[in-house]
Amino acid sequence: MNTVGKESRRTYTTVGLCFVVALLEGMDLQSAGIAAPGMAAEFGLNSTVMGAVFSASILGLLPGALGGGWLADRVGRKRVLIGAVVLFGLFSIATAQVWDLYSLLAARFMTGVGLGAALPNLIALSSEAADARSRGTAVSLMYCGVPLGGALAALVGMAGFASGWKAVFYVGGVAPLLVAPLLILCLPESAAFRAQQSARGGASAAPRVSLRQGLFQRGRRCRPCCCGSATSSP
Repeated sequence: MNTVGKESRRTYTTVGLCFVVALLEGMDLQSAGIAAPGMAAEFGLNSTVMGAVFSASILGLLPGALGGGWLADRVGRKRVLIGAVVLFGLFSIATAQVWDLYSLLAARFMTGVGLGAALPNLIALSSEAADARSRGTAVSLMYCGVPLGGALAALVGMAGFASGWKAVFYVGGVAPLLVAPLLILCLPESAAFRAQQSARGGASAAPRVSLRQGLFQRGRRCRPCCCGSATSSP
């Protein structure tokens, strides 16, 4: 009974924390559209250039997702997710500090890399935390955070802080940095990855026999036969 309760708490904690990260992802994905009028006015950008600004973060999603998934299989989903959260948090703040178009494009691209690296690990952690019957529900609940984050970004943009268009990026950058320590302390690593690491550890702990030991161990030493040639003793 205690084991069942412990597993349930682990599932709720994992899905809840992944929901929070998905909320922050949705907020950042929506933030560029909300801040677009202010950015265009400050840097003198036309609609074509603003399209490139919006596309920069989307382009970053692809290498982020590929790299995040590949790295997670090697160092763990929890570690990669935390790194991704810190990455898109820092570059969201950097977006509010840009000085020209090129720095803006770079900041948005790197933000997209962080967002892309987080997404497959959010799905994997939520899926692996639940049993087979509840897996789809867990992933769906986690992903509900994305549209809710977009709505939250709209509320921040409507609040009309003194910092203008930069406010949504400051909020969207500071919040992930505050959530990262919570992930470090409370987010469990996926059971699938832990089992994979245990299997690898067991394989690496298996005794290795060198070629010399295999050929010349006791019972397999060569001895001369009657015709002078060497034979292997049984």
